[in-house]
Amino acid sequence: MVRFIGNFILFGIIFYLIYLFFPEAFAKLVEWAGELHKWVLSLFREATNGTTPPPANHP
Repeated sequence: MVRFIGNFILFGIIFYLIYLFFPEAFAKLVEWAGELHKWVLSLFREATNGTTPPPANHP
């Protein structure tokens, strides 16, 4: 758990430094992440035929 928290902080610092010193590269990373998100959503929608599962019936 400590290793996870340490890696989380380290990656946050790395991405902040990229944002600070290389803004064009950071903008490209954000753009790629957005395109990847759209692609994964389209795969999910295609796999489920555009439907969402019905809500669960909780007693």
